[in-house]
Amino acid sequence: MLFQALEHDVYRVLMLTALKTGMRLGELLALRWGDIDLQGETIRVRRSYKGKHEAGDVKNHERRTVDITSDLGKMLGEWWGECDGPSDDHLVFAADDASCLTPTTILRRVLYPAMKKAEIPRVGPTGERRTFHSFRHTFAKRALEKGRQITWLSRYLGHSSVTVTLNV
Repeated sequence: MLFQALEHDVYRVLMLTALKTGMRLGELLALRWGDIDLQGETIRVRRSYKGKHEAGDVKNHERRTVDITSDLGKMLGEWWGECDGPSDDHLVFAADDASCLTPTTILRRVLYPAMKKAEIPRVGPTGERRTFHSFRHTFAKRALEKGRQITWLSRYLGHSSVTVTLNV
């Protein structure tokens, strides 16, 4: 329902990528085409958006490689084509002027209005407010339901320890 409420553009691709990889918003905003290996079906997480259109190290300095499904690889390949085949140094999720998107715009102008249109309440069944980070939590929940080990999930998400993963 949520993704039907989003137009097929940068925001829809961004949010589907978040849901299918568990990557943090800052990591996605700093992602460049050269970080994606469509043939090998991986994304190298090397930097994170730090504000004011600057990228820095990822949280906890936990650089990692994220596997992507073939359907996500296909979607990202199509997105690359829609973006006119940008070079490796271009942002994957950029504004019309090729600058970095901002979290405020993504949340207030896109995600929350789409949630309202899809009739998804901002507060979930556990009483927690739904945010962009909810995509990450959903990814983690699904991975565990599919039998992934907590140690794998902790490394995959770039957590500093298994304890962090268990506490979240």
